[in-house]
Amino acid sequence: MAPPPELDDLVEFLWVDARPHSASRSANWRIVPDDASHVIYARFRDRTGRGDGHRLHIVGARRTYEDIDCSQRLFTAGARLKPGAVPALFRVSARELTDHSTPAESLVGPAARAALASLEDDSSTNAAKQIAVFVDALRRQGRRLDDRAGWFSGTNRRLPNTIRDVATLAGVTERALHAWAMTHIGMGVKRFASIRRLHSALSTRLTDRSATWSRIAALSGYADQPHLVRECRALLGESPGDFVARSG
Repeated sequence: MAPPPELDDLVEFLWVDARPHSASRSANWRIVPDDASHVIYARFRDRTGRGDGHRLHIVGARRTYEDIDCSQRLFTAGARLKPGAVPALFRVSARELTDHSTPAESLVGPAARAALASLEDDSSTNAAKQIAVFVDALRRQGRRLDDRAGWFSGTNRRLPNTIRDVATLAGVTERALHAWAMTHIGMGVKRFASIRRLHSALSTRLTDRSATWSRIAALSGYADQPHLVRECRALLGESPGDFVARSG
């Protein structure tokens, strides 16, 4: 879902997953490497049997894949944040959250408690809207978004071939670019570009099953198909064909 207009510079989209995950086929998620951070709310079955539980977490950018158990989840909703949103909203470096899931309350206590209270009896239908309200409250109290962050926000942006070229376009030194990326994205520009390239390749195949991997590799900026396969195995733990096959 598109975010409210006032959040357009901070949020790429809102989403809800209300699919049941009790069956063995869907109980495990493979979380793909992702340059974006997320605000994620999950409602789950309390193992104690005393009712449902819920939590609101800030999930940082992820440099590689991870398999997680979703068998107890009833539904999940979230907001995918754009580059630069973490320091603007939470006043911490994005690097501090990379590869971690952090309770929102530990970053923005009162705002997180208010958000959880509003979500406690809510359905999956309205959960994403309540997350948008939470992000908007942080926006009003947060910092100004860094001007350079918008340049990195294009979903399928293909970056120049070398870090030096990116630094030249950004008007900074390579060292300054790396420091900026770690603070505002949570990873270096090279890893950021690799992840965006992989997302582009996999999305192309998922939307067009007739596209050959060699053509997808060329369109996505890989040197050739073996380059795509190597990078996919390194980032995602399996070949692109195996990943797409598991998607059904």
